[in-house]
Amino acid sequence: MHKAPLEILQQYWGYNKFNPQQEEIINYVLNGNDALALLPTGGGKSLCYQIPAMARDGICLVITPLIALMNDQVNRLKDLNIKAIALGGNIHYDRLNQLLDNATFGNYKFLYLSPERFQQNMVKERIAQMDINFIAIDEAHCISQWGHDFRPAYLELKEIRVIKPEVPLIALTATAKPKVVDEICSILEIEKRDVFKGNFLRKNLSIIIKKTDDKHFNILNEVESVSESAIIYVRSRNEAEKISDYLTKHKVKSSFFHGGLIGDQKAERLSKWKSNEYQVMVATTAFGMGIDKKDVRLVIHHSLPESLESYYQEIGRAGRDGELSKAITVLDKHDEARLVEQFLENLPDIQDLKIIYRKLCSFLQIPYGEGVNESFPLNFKKFCTVYGFNTLKTYNALELLDRNSVLELSQNFKFQTTLKFETSTQEIFSYLENNKSLQNLVQAILRTYGGIFDHELPINLEFLSQKTSISNSEIVNKLKQLETDGLVTFKSAVTDTQITFLEPREDDSTINRIASKLKDYRKTKEDNIASVLHFMNDHKRCKMKELSAYFGEDLEENCGICSFCLQKEAQPNIVNYTNLRNSIITILESGPNTSRQLLKKTALNENDLLHTLKL
Repeated sequence: MHKAPLEILQQYWGYNKFNPQQEEIINYVLNGNDALALLPTGGGKSLCYQIPAMARDGICLVITPLIALMNDQVNRLKDLNIKAIALGGNIHYDRLNQLLDNATFGNYKFLYLSPERFQQNMVKERIAQMDINFIAIDEAHCISQWGHDFRPAYLELKEIRVIKPEVPLIALTATAKPKVVDEICSILEIEKRDVFKGNFLRKNLSIIIKKTDDKHFNILNEVESVSESAIIYVRSRNEAEKISDYLTKHKVKSSFFHGGLIGDQKAERLSKWKSNEYQVMVATTAFGMGIDKKDVRLVIHHSLPESLESYYQEIGRAGRDGELSKAITVLDKHDEARLVEQFLENLPDIQDLKIIYRKLCSFLQIPYGEGVNESFPLNFKKFCTVYGFNTLKTYNALELLDRNSVLELSQNFKFQTTLKFETSTQEIFSYLENNKSLQNLVQAILRTYGGIFDHELPINLEFLSQKTSISNSEIVNKLKQLETDGLVTFKSAVTDTQITFLEPREDDSTINRIASKLKDYRKTKEDNIASVLHFMNDHKRCKMKELSAYFGEDLEENCGICSFCLQKEAQPNIVNYTNLRNSIITILESGPNTSRQLLKKTALNENDLLHTLKL
């Protein structure tokens, strides 16, 4: 006899009740209906297909575009003693065949795969033979060309209706504008009556937009004002490390998280943050996917987000326990230009793509008409250097070709060049006394990579070469010598990326076939950036009201706790500059003070203090 949804929830997940709308959606699909679930971040989307799948015989097919999230979900299910399998990237044909056999005959409950994996004929044929009980399409906004993360491979998912016409399908997303909802329903043949929409209003979340000339100082003040967990979102790895170092120097327990870390480092840092050993995690935007930490009291955006959809998901990681929490964006006068430069100016046009694609094929020595289903290692930096390409625009071009299934781009972080010192600092310097030719390189490494005695860290040979004026090949030889002498563990890689071609090389013809999709993609990017800039610069309405309206939900009342509402309700602050001047002079009579110190001692806002100092 099949178990009831609540019984399954209690047995495996340990909860005694469902979140709002979860139970309604679960019962709806268990009755054989399709559904589109629009549940904000933290609304418990995954349980809406995991519980029904556990309540029925057979296996649940889950499509998701995020390999990291896919693996995270599978690992969580395995921890609950639920059999799950994932078909990520870079799986050899024989191994893929074996995994599909396991899914078919191994009594598994969940099969996770990417939309690109679904495009393979072998995969479709094997799915047709499986006892599928539910189909879940996560991040369903990716199916719409108007969605903030459109992936053309998602359009192929409508074929699942032909392969498994009788199986209930549930599409899920946290963020979708009305136009996107309509397109999801149209492509996946979901009726409007089957749409379940959560409430976008977060009553406990205070959205603050703050302009400043000193971001780091403002971030420090905000972090020091809370005792519980915080996330600071940044745009680059370098920013993540710099801000984390700054906070640590000011005695804030902080760490950083980005794609350059190896798996063990990520797991360790995440574990320490979740257990509150670290109060603050400074991270690039991928951090937080699938992470359910209830007591995040503060989310700070150091950089502008690329879309309001991304922004809403990221701030949604604060205050999941219902307690008052803050979502703060700190802006300076350069942020708008940076956003446009990164996401629009460095977005390749059709001509750029044709040149980069053609040069890529030449660089990898692929003859015209060949290359399909072949994989090639690519030294990305060397490729850009040889042809004088802008690295960001080139990377964006490769990503676009990946999104449009021309090729598959895989980041082989596990094969990066890594290094770990296996001895003490004292022994290192003793060794260098007799090996002076290595001093410059070793000292540069020690100054650049903190924690290299504790962990195996990815190292950047190009950066070290610039810093020491030693060639890459010579650096490798010197590190091999250190390894031979037993001082380090060194793993060398000649490539940072692997390219798998999904179509034969046809130069301009290849790009012409996807030209209209690329134009639509650019238009969506432009609209997204415009929406972000309008939201950040509009000081005439409640921020929560404005954000909800963007997603098609009209709030009757202002939230009362955003930067607009707080400013509107505050009493006019009439500053007596004469008194303030005298107060500042009195403070300075006891000794020099920075403007930051004066800000704390006078309890004024930044603009009033700086204006007084100028006077």
